[in-house]
Amino acid sequence: MKKIVALFPSSILYGKERSNFEVFKILNNSEHFTLSIIANKGASKDLKEMLKEFDPYYISFPSRKGRFRYIKYLYRYLLSNIYIAFYLLFNKVDCIYLNDEMSIFDFFPNLLLTRAKLIYRIGDAPAFPTLKGYKLNSFMWDTIVNKKVSTIVSISNFISSEIFKHGRSSKNDCVIYNFP
Repeated sequence: MKKIVALFPSSILYGKERSNFEVFKILNNSEHFTLSIIANKGASKDLKEMLKEFDPYYISFPSRKGRFRYIKYLYRYLLSNIYIAFYLLFNKVDCIYLNDEMSIFDFFPNLLLTRAKLIYRIGDAPAFPTLKGYKLNSFMWDTIVNKKVSTIVSISNFISSEIFKHGRSSKNDCVIYNFP
């Protein structure tokens, strides 16, 4: 049985989160996979309620908001990466499921060093070309997404074509539309 860990940094329940719950249900009910979810400790009550059926582990994901955000971000970045590193080491994870571009930035060291396969479910066009520090973000995208992610699951052909424009080309990539 393959072990999958999903990094779920969301704090509010939007459409992307609902679609990922559908994926989690499929994986959780499969006889071929065991699913673990590492979720955001700062998630809203309704999001935590929906996650309850998956028995998630909660950690404080890096946040980009609030007072002293750079100090808080660095602190949570270090702690969450240490936690994820130990989790990956002791649980012999086969696959890491990402559903958020910011997770690529937040967990860059672990994603770079892991031997686990990476699955990235993307619902928006890549944001990295428009972010500050384009060269750093471009490096991270090229290093993780284009070289290490084994499968990208786009929610539309448009998103798939946007990813292709940014250097991604893989036979494993596919399009699975969001559940209406």
